Amino acid sequence: MSAGEELRLEEFLRLAREYWEGRGGRMTVVRRILCRVLFESGESIDAEALLRLGREADSLISLSTVYRTLEGLVEAGLLVEVDGRDGRTNYTVADRSTNAASHIVCADCGQVLALESPCLALREGASARAAGFSPTRIQLRLEGHCHTFRRTGTCAVGKASELSGDQSEVEPDCAGSR
Repeated sequence: MSAGEELRLEEFLRLAREYWEGRGGRMTVVRRILCRVLFESGESIDAEALLRLGREADSLISLSTVYRTLEGLVEAGLLVEVDGRDGRTNYTVADRSTNAASHIVCADCGQVLALESPCLALREGASARAAGFSPTRIQLRLEGHCHTFRRTGTCAVGKASELSGDQSEVEPDCAGSR
């Protein structure tokens, strides 16, 4: 993890701790594990996947604890919820600098992929202000078919590393979208 990512993780943990302490709770060891897993996953994750990864650090973590932790982090504005095509809710660490999130849901396998789209807050925020609103949160959910699935019959959308090199098919250029 780079120094910048480590600083962002510490900020995420600090904000989570402040949220729970502000409600009379505390940052438990399990909550810290789950927060770290969420942050380090770098992609959208559902509760069951979070449970599986969290149990690598603590085998006694329960699914109810995972759901309560996710609920708190969403309420705190630290996570964004996205409904996947398969009915599962996925979670992504919120970009607190823009309060904007964009995701694509694979219509073939139901996987949810968080898209890095700095243009979203600029473009849609400007539209909201022009309409007389001050946006507090911007969320875009796209659904589409995986090109790999169409060619090979196997969906690779859930593998973020395969798309990270070339997202040109799923993310427009800011300059071209004005």
